[in-house]
Amino acid sequence: MKIGRSNELRVGDPVFAIGNPSGVKHAVSTGIIAGLRPGLEAGGPLPDMIVVNARITGGNSGGPLLDADGEFIGMIQSKSEDAIKLGFAVPVEVLKELVPRLEAGEILRPGFLGVGTRETEKGLVISGVSEKNSKGDPSAAKAAGLKAGDRFVKVGDDPIRGQADLTRVLGRYCAGDAIEITLERDGQRLKVQVVLTER
Repeated sequence: MKIGRSNELRVGDPVFAIGNPSGVKHAVSTGIIAGLRPGLEAGGPLPDMIVVNARITGGNSGGPLLDADGEFIGMIQSKSEDAIKLGFAVPVEVLKELVPRLEAGEILRPGFLGVGTRETEKGLVISGVSEKNSKGDPSAAKAAGLKAGDRFVKVGDDPIRGQADLTRVLGRYCAGDAIEITLERDGQRLKVQVVLTER
């Protein structure tokens, strides 16, 4: 199966979802890309998701999502439980980053920064910092000295303009990963090394 490029997808592109719904092997359902939504906050940041209207059931989870050329563009993850019945897939560009780590035996858990944010005219600003994570350890933000009022400029080389940017970029990292965050504090830019924790 040829690997495609999920970062070139557009809303309306046709897709094919393959899985084993209700025990039917290699069943195929068709649809279109209904949306390309930034990371969702659900117990931790998730990467961008491909939203499709192809029929998705529990048997599709983990199956491939293909484009019109039959190229692999994502892994089906879940379906919505509301009346809209949309499906969600993890883009192949995200999988390219995570699969080698899994093959190397790493146990990957979502990384947790531990900040509340608010969007302003100047950008995304920290509104509060969590003292601890669920295990009682200092949150990543607390340990790194992040403060309320700090404005995000970049995470690594990625500019942060709003919450969607932050959630999307953090979704690439796992607990234990070290990241460099560029902030603006009191008119001065500073770079902070942060080690993400588990939630």
